Amino acid sequence: MEDLKEKYLKKIDDITSKAKQDIEEVIKAYEEELNSQDGGHWIPAEEERYWWIDTEGYVDWTEWHGCTDDEGRLSIGNVFKTEKEAEFEVERLKILAIILKKKMKIGLYLLMKLKTLLPMMFGGIQTLVYQFLNLKWEHLGTDSPVKIFR
Repeated sequence: MEDLKEKYLKKIDDITSKAKQDIEEVIKAYEEELNSQDGGHWIPAEEERYWWIDTEGYVDWTEWHGCTDDEGRLSIGNVFKTEKEAEFEVERLKILAIILKKKMKIGLYLLMKLKTLLPMMFGGIQTLVYQFLNLKWEHLGTDSPVKIFR
């Protein structure tokens, strides 16, 4: 009876050992794929502290558990190894916002200028095209393109 018990305990041990290996391989493959999708961004180990930027621009820390929040932050590049890295990113984003705001103002200014210049540009082109067409119509013995098609 004892041999039978040991036989099945050994089978259970083999199964759990194999399952543990399979799980570790799947986790490793998952982390490799996640790394490749994220361009090699650092991924904290389980329960390792990392820093991130909240919605108001403040730097905070938490521990990695691979949950939806962790993966969401990682997917947008909001996982940092040190507080200093996260603070640097906050400043970089502030500068980027200023640059984009300036570009937007310049873009709107240029658009307004273009809006006033376009009618003059197209008006001039339109006049030239009209004069050219009128010369062609005169050679056909008419003063208007409409008369040719009637």
